[in-house]
Amino acid sequence: MHSNAAVDRLLEAASRARPDPASLPAALLIYGAGGRGREVRRVLERRGHRVVGFIDQAGRPGLEIAGLPVWSPDAAEPRAANAAGAHVAIGIFRHDADIAQIAASLTARGFSDVVSFLDVYRHYPDDFPGTFWLGPAEPLAASADAIRRAFGLLGDAQSRRVFVECLKMRVEADVSVLRAPDRSAQYIPSDVVALTTPQRWVDGGAFDGDTVRALRTAQVPLSAVAAFEPDPANYAKLVETAGADPLVDYALFPCGLWSSSTQLRFQADGGDGARIGSEGTSVIQCVTLDACLPNFRPTFIKLDVEGAEPEALIGARQTIARHRPTLAVSAYHQPDHLWSLIHAIDALELGYRFELRHHGFLHFDVVLYALPT
Repeated sequence: MHSNAAVDRLLEAASRARPDPASLPAALLIYGAGGRGREVRRVLERRGHRVVGFIDQAGRPGLEIAGLPVWSPDAAEPRAANAAGAHVAIGIFRHDADIAQIAASLTARGFSDVVSFLDVYRHYPDDFPGTFWLGPAEPLAASADAIRRAFGLLGDAQSRRVFVECLKMRVEADVSVLRAPDRSAQYIPSDVVALTTPQRWVDGGAFDGDTVRALRTAQVPLSAVAAFEPDPANYAKLVETAGADPLVDYALFPCGLWSSSTQLRFQADGGDGARIGSEGTSVIQCVTLDACLPNFRPTFIKLDVEGAEPEALIGARQTIARHRPTLAVSAYHQPDHLWSLIHAIDALELGYRFELRHHGFLHFDVVLYALPT
């Protein structure tokens, strides 16, 4: 049930959610030998656990990573280690990975005692900083009033389901929820937005033009696009994407979006995870939508700016108030964004209606849609 009672139950459970670290066994196998799996290994070993080896689809006899074997899921060695008491920790945490399906596949191969990355995180949350929406469950209780008020502002049953299941995943490490993401229609789900007239689209966090390409595929009518992308490699690709569409008026900005015009440190990686942050190795120019687009008259603003969404909204307040565009704001980059972004937009007192949809597995690509009424 996706009701106030369900929210109350999860908030009460959050106050006592952290498990005893001793409940993780001394020995573990890690499924997934990529970057996240290797990070899990480092944390487990630092915390006194023994990592026996990796299980990976690319595993083969003789393959090792930093002294540990990398076995295929069908190899005999990892099943023997599992039978001897080593649990399997899934070292994968991605928007495109169905962890419940991975766990079921391991179980079908004869593995028992399979735990997800969320289970490992719950034991050692301080060891995995900056992990998108993940955060210790206990502080949710301190935000209980804000969470309840945000839930009450959601406009439909589907949004309330997504909200409750996001909380359930955080509090209970339940990977059985949010299993059917709408991956084909991020920012333009047909049951939320109907874009039949030519759109003046603001693309905050334009990446390499992937959203513009998706809009073309979906045959969304566009008259103008203002796109912001500070990562140099991504911006170069964005320019190519825009150049292939001469019928649309493009304004491209190699800048980040913020609450003021300023320069900030930035971590550029040429991928979809580049972000503003104190650990950044370069410096970028950040701007406000209000200053950059005084006469653009947007009908739709998309913000997927890797955690800078609250600041970007502050920098767009005049534009939003003047033109009341549809807003699609990513709500998964920081633990509190699930509810705080609802309050930030509601505080503008413009009568927006709020809906939530999820477009990736594991709480990734949860988008808040604010719809003018």
